[in-house]
Amino acid sequence: MKTILLVEDEAVIALKLERLLKKNPYDVKIAYSGEEAVAIIDSDDSIDLVLIDIDLGRHMDGTAAAEIIMKKRPLPVVFLSNHTDPEIVERTYKITSYGYIVKNSGDTVLLASLEMTFRLYEARKLLDEKNEKLITANEILQATVEELEDIGGKKISHSETILTSLFEGANDGILVADMETKKFVMCNGSFSKMTGYSREETMYLKVDDLHPKEDLEYVIAQFEEQGRGEIDIAADIPVLKKDGSVFYCDINSSAIMLNGRMHLMGVFRDVMVRRNMDEALKKAIKEKASLLSELQHRMKNSMAVIISIISLEMEKNDNPGVQEILDNISNRISVLSILYDMLSQAGGAGPININAYFSFIIQSVTNTFPGTGGISIENKIEEVYIEVKNATSLGIILNELLTNIFKYAFPAGMVGRVFIYLKRQGDTIILDVGDNGIPMPAGFSLDSVETLGLSITRDIINQMDGTIELLPGAEKIFRIMIPLAISD
Repeated sequence: MKTILLVEDEAVIALKLERLLKKNPYDVKIAYSGEEAVAIIDSDDSIDLVLIDIDLGRHMDGTAAAEIIMKKRPLPVVFLSNHTDPEIVERTYKITSYGYIVKNSGDTVLLASLEMTFRLYEARKLLDEKNEKLITANEILQATVEELEDIGGKKISHSETILTSLFEGANDGILVADMETKKFVMCNGSFSKMTGYSREETMYLKVDDLHPKEDLEYVIAQFEEQGRGEIDIAADIPVLKKDGSVFYCDINSSAIMLNGRMHLMGVFRDVMVRRNMDEALKKAIKEKASLLSELQHRMKNSMAVIISIISLEMEKNDNPGVQEILDNISNRISVLSILYDMLSQAGGAGPININAYFSFIIQSVTNTFPGTGGISIENKIEEVYIEVKNATSLGIILNELLTNIFKYAFPAGMVGRVFIYLKRQGDTIILDVGDNGIPMPAGFSLDSVETLGLSITRDIINQMDGTIELLPGAEKIFRIMIPLAISD
């Protein structure tokens, strides 16, 4: 049974994924941070694959953890995330090409991607082993050529036998070209099978004949750099078959001397399987991004329907207590609806402009209390971009505090002022929400508060490792300080 290290900071999501993977069947070990994942890799040799979230809260992010893990052990790493931004996806490609799975793509997609990753990993291990053998063969060939030059006319039948066996036994194609004329002088049987050219036909070809015209400038440049010893491997080189079709190879080359002339011997490794998988992965990511946008749009519409149903129920019910409860529920759903509307318009799930988000929430709460014309609102909110899940929590906090102010701080007809300040101080968000209305009752304590709105606010802040306090002074001001991963 293969063992998967699952790195996910959300405990509920980690539990769900653990149960899914254990049914299919994998053994699962969980790390709730990048640091914990690295520690497990150091102490546990049973890990076969790492499935890691990119956003791990305030801890080391998934890409940094993956880089450290892969330096320690060459394990397959698969990223699991809500992010579909091209920049983030590109960053994962630079670390590992084993996969990128968008969260909520479905159990079937997740399991199929993991199975494909294991197959790709095993295939690469096999190719690496073959490559090591080819490198050894290349070294023996070079040594044999040097030996031939040294021994002149001595008997070389034994060396020829070894050389021929290695050359012809290689599974990858081997091609030798004159570095000056770029004509081919030797190839093995595997190269003939790859291209469809017989050995005799290959000897009439040059480098120019083996690659598409539109790629020749790049291919020739790579050929010459290899000849000068500047690079060893030319990656993803397009190669023309005899029938005109194109396939791609990684070409590992080294310079050798034959008959007094410098030649370049290239080992051609077919990488079409890898390219096809990479293309399929990019297509899947694009499709998942489109699906995510559609889900956001549908979620926004669903919330609008729920709010409409609540509104209709409020019109039918004359009980003030019931109406207040339904009104509070509607306002809380509106906070989430506003966020999904912003995500839908932005076309992704990237960081949220908290200034714009708060402006929408302030307008929404104000519209809920139409008889507050004498109350002015002063807001000074910095342009700060915050990850979606943190923006959601801050939006709920602002909604609860503003709703309490409009309900209790200003009796009917009372004139007053509400102020909302938000600023960034290092990696901390400081949010002040207050008013100059009726003060808090004597003996008020946040620790013993029982109202639902302030209880929700306090619990969310605690979950985010933040603090809330009521500042001393004539005006009552709640100051919330929350450490956040802020997007510049």
